[in-house]
Amino acid sequence: MFLTPLRRQRLKEAIISYTVFLLTPAYFLFQICVIRPYLTVHLDWGPVKHFLHIVFASYLFTNVAGNMILCVLTDTSVKSYRGPTAAGSYCKFCKQKQPANSWHCTTCNTCILRRDHHCILLARCIGRNNLRYFICYLCHLSISMFYATYYNYIILRSMFDLRTFAATTSRIFSLSDWSIFANSSLILKARLFVCFWYLNLIILPISLNFLVFHLYKACKGLTWYEYKKGKVPVRTHWKRNLAYVFGTRWYLVLLWPSVESPLPNKRAHGTRDLRRETLI
Repeated sequence: MFLTPLRRQRLKEAIISYTVFLLTPAYFLFQICVIRPYLTVHLDWGPVKHFLHIVFASYLFTNVAGNMILCVLTDTSVKSYRGPTAAGSYCKFCKQKQPANSWHCTTCNTCILRRDHHCILLARCIGRNNLRYFICYLCHLSISMFYATYYNYIILRSMFDLRTFAATTSRIFSLSDWSIFANSSLILKARLFVCFWYLNLIILPISLNFLVFHLYKACKGLTWYEYKKGKVPVRTHWKRNLAYVFGTRWYLVLLWPSVESPLPNKRAHGTRDLRRETLI
């Protein structure tokens, strides 16, 4: 039985998203259960530094996982909108009136409120209600990757001569040397360390690049859809634009995923903000 293009897209997204969800706790367990014992030996950490390392790593993992889960579970479709729809257009797919600046997603098969983009990693549309969690997820993911890359580098530096690091790692992964190193627990661990370190080097610049890009759009008051269309940024202060993404307590949402931060009420501001709110 052949799958339709839409079903193939959803199957691909399901595989990617499940991989991301499984890889996130795997990273945390690897750092805590494998890397941490090596750090305590090679860096000669005392109990205080050891405790702070566990607390900070757990804090980063909680923010990464929490923002990721909230981003997926938050309803960002027009069904969650309770405001007026007079300024919007009619969606021929959903056969209903939609608020202004709402667009239909063919993959989700629904209209998304102030749609930014469809994220294939999370298999979820990013819109007005969950853009906050998505940006916070990218922020803590970037910090986590930098943190893990630095300490993984310390472990590799203690295991290998970095002047011949490339030649050493290529020999570790050489199929011809498999029979030689198959019974060596050190080489097996080295393979695991090198795999995670290279994976860190791939994920870190990608997550950091997306974080800077989405923060730039948020400060300019634009969505990805509007940015691609070449729309002129809204002429309001960057703090006010951030409030329309992160809520009125935008300065606290980066600290914890479950912080209550309601989006601004259009009646709480002047006429200029009323026009801005109708675009949301």
